[in-house]
Amino acid sequence: MNYLASEILHVITGLLQDDQQTLAQLTFVSRTLHNVATPYLYRAPVFLNIPQLSLFTQSLTPFHFDLIKTVDLQLLAHRWQQPIGAILEPLLQQTVNLERLDLGFCNLDPQRIVAAVSRCSALKSLSLNAVHHVSDQVVIAFVQDHPNIIELEISCATITDESIYAISRYCRSLEELDISGCEQISEEGIRFLAQECKHIRYINIKDCYNVIPEDGEFDALPTTTDDIWQTDDDISDQGDF
Repeated sequence: MNYLASEILHVITGLLQDDQQTLAQLTFVSRTLHNVATPYLYRAPVFLNIPQLSLFTQSLTPFHFDLIKTVDLQLLAHRWQQPIGAILEPLLQQTVNLERLDLGFCNLDPQRIVAAVSRCSALKSLSLNAVHHVSDQVVIAFVQDHPNIIELEISCATITDESIYAISRYCRSLEELDISGCEQISEEGIRFLAQECKHIRYINIKDCYNVIPEDGEFDALPTTTDDIWQTDDDISDQGDF
């Protein structure tokens, strides 16, 4: 297998990019396979428990930090019970090529996390869904550092329209926004967002009880929430009853 062209090795290894156990085993086969498999192994590491996350963070070298593109903790057990900020912060501070970060339901200080990712200029997607203490201060600080963000999920945050105004002013390329359960947001913020963010294609405002639009006011939004409003396209997709 070492005699195959590097392009073919990359194609074969790429098919295994979701199988971390096999990728790890490939790194021990030969130097060639080690060089091919290592970027796939570290691109989007999977963590099932907090000790595993801690051990991974402690074992990284500067070379490995540069390979990490995604940190997704959705499979991490007990992330809502045990504080994990002290483990995550050193990792995020050095993962400058990070593109996607999902910390939904994690027990951490969002203000410190936002500070830790301030150098991650390639970041396109952030989820702080149901993370406690996500405030206007946290959101504004984040969007000021990341104007190129594409997806932002901050459901159940204690934010006001000030956060929506900041998102609208700084994140003109935003495509998806989840602010479900943010009860202090009003229709004024949504109205401003719709005017400023021309690329928005999905916004979840489920359980935003303070958003009270006029009849048909937000019909022009490409997608809102199925529970509150539907576009003409959504209705036609359902077919006739």
